[in-house]
Amino acid sequence: MGNVAAIIKVFPESAEVLPIVKKEIEEKLKPAKIEEEPIAFGLMALKVLIFLDDNAGSEGLEDKIKAIKGVSEAQIEDITRI
Repeated sequence: MGNVAAIIKVFPESAEVLPIVKKEIEEKLKPAKIEEEPIAFGLMALKVLIFLDDNAGSEGLEDKIKAIKGVSEAQIEDITRI
């Protein structure tokens, strides 16, 4: 599948929607890996590893994730060629 690995940090609106957000990301983006990362006060963020085609680029990736109901914020943390 692609030549680029992207790590995106996803912040849910609340702890209650975390499983829903995680499921939606799995269904829509087919990530290689999703990990939960503690933030504070019981809140968790998701670190999502996605492999992309080098030609497609990462444009719009954050917007696709932000469009998922329950997502507060999404930030690309790292992109690297593999």
